[in-house]
Amino acid sequence: MEPRSQEILAFIGVLDDVLALSTPPLLLATYGPDGCTVKIGEWADNAGSSPNIPYPELASASQAAHGKVLRDHLEKLGAHVETGVELIGLQQDDVNHVTARILKRCEDGDVEEIVPCRFLVGADGAKGITRKLLGVPFLGETKEFDRILTANVNVSGVDADHWHMWGDVSTALIGLKPLKPEPLYQLQSLGPDLPSVLPTNLDGRTSEWLRPLGWTGSSWWEANLGWKLALVYHNLASPELLKTYDVERMPVVAEMLNLSNALHALTFNPPTASALDTANTDVGSVMYRSKSLLQLGINYRWSPVVIEDRAGDDGNADTHTANPYGQDSDFVCAGDRAPDATELVSIPSSAGTTKDGRTTTLFDVFDIRRHLILVFPDRQNADTISLDGLATHADSGLANIAVILHAESERMLYGDRVRVLVDSAGHARKGYGIDNRAFTYVVIRPDGVIGAFTLAAEGVSRYFTAIQG
Repeated sequence: MEPRSQEILAFIGVLDDVLALSTPPLLLATYGPDGCTVKIGEWADNAGSSPNIPYPELASASQAAHGKVLRDHLEKLGAHVETGVELIGLQQDDVNHVTARILKRCEDGDVEEIVPCRFLVGADGAKGITRKLLGVPFLGETKEFDRILTANVNVSGVDADHWHMWGDVSTALIGLKPLKPEPLYQLQSLGPDLPSVLPTNLDGRTSEWLRPLGWTGSSWWEANLGWKLALVYHNLASPELLKTYDVERMPVVAEMLNLSNALHALTFNPPTASALDTANTDVGSVMYRSKSLLQLGINYRWSPVVIEDRAGDDGNADTHTANPYGQDSDFVCAGDRAPDATELVSIPSSAGTTKDGRTTTLFDVFDIRRHLILVFPDRQNADTISLDGLATHADSGLANIAVILHAESERMLYGDRVRVLVDSAGHARKGYGIDNRAFTYVVIRPDGVIGAFTLAAEGVSRYFTAIQG
């Protein structure tokens, strides 16, 4: 799980339970033919310590354990995930209704059911039945002979403090990555000599062939679609909003596939300096994952529902220089991941001094169900701010409002519906690149993406008009 996915899991309140079943990016131990350790080192960059990034490193959990945590939390919300159910047909009755035919596998025989629904979300992957039923092709290349075999296996006699690797990618490479609970490991194997080394039937255990990808977590895709679907479902936005899911997603996916192909080539077809040189098949270099793969730089600066009033006269982010998989600078723009900020002091509505408040973080103020409008008054004139133009967005249930005061500003209250936070260490202003001489409004979407950067309340209204249609 990349840091960005961990943030989304935190927003929906499940991260602590997932991390309790996860392991950190353990050191990679590679072994020679004699079984002795050749090298121990790191295999992944981390984002480093920062008040803007609460989860700086990768975490690993078995898919079964991760899925159980999500199902358990859904049960608490009154939802139940059924297994043994297959989609076998669908029909769009009109613009607002879909009928799905499903087949339930039961002990006393299969049962077909008809399920009417307003929306149907296909999350069954590129080779899933949903694409086939809709006739939607998947444009890509399958390399049948370049594969990785993975399986979750119980292993004894191997320490759980390292990710272990034996062999060489030019012939056969075998890895054991510790998972929880002990003695569970993820077995990985690849190489041209693999079929003669390892059978593909692992005594009934679940296994599959996978390409070596540069990314695995995708919780932010679900969050991207989820908040838009919720607004449309509750008639708070036009169905046109759903089209922005693909508009925002496709450039990121394209770059992800480029990165995946580069990692694939590094693994199976490493470059050589000349025809006489031996390819670099060092395990450490093949498995290494750089900081860009932490996904913290993924952005939607080109989105039609993103407003960046500081970028140009037309108020739109620059789509020509957008880099979908990584920001080109530390300057945060609309469409980027919203940074966290620590050491914020909350002022209760019944008190006017910071000593009565508690220290919190900006992410703790986020709400996966609503937008968050951040208001940054200038340093000297916090008492002149008017929130009247924002009240309609709060009244409609679309957004919460938080005022971020400068550490040296006069402490002010703006009513019970407005959260007031003192940026005691300046982390919020620095993280968002706020000019202390001007009022700034920042709209944070429910998926933790900056929807708007504007210098007037009118810009906030323009943003909500754009998403509501």
